[in-house]
Amino acid sequence: MNKKKKITLVDGDDWKGLYINDKLIIENHSLSIYDILDAIGVKYQYFPVDEDWLGEHGTLPDNLSDVKEYKE
Repeated sequence: MNKKKKITLVDGDDWKGLYINDKLIIENHSLSIYDILDAIGVKYQYFPVDEDWLGEHGTLPDNLSDVKEYKE
């Protein structure tokens, strides 16, 4: 049976927590989106954007193929 996960983010003073199905999974002063995606088992790709390019455009385009990647 494929059961959906119940995700709850808790925020109190300077402390954050992530609960999945009412069980604490991670907690800290901040939670990154990467920590959350890892905890809920979602595959993702990190795509650094060229900040000069983004500054000129002001927003991200609708299509990923139009985003200029940051290259060192």
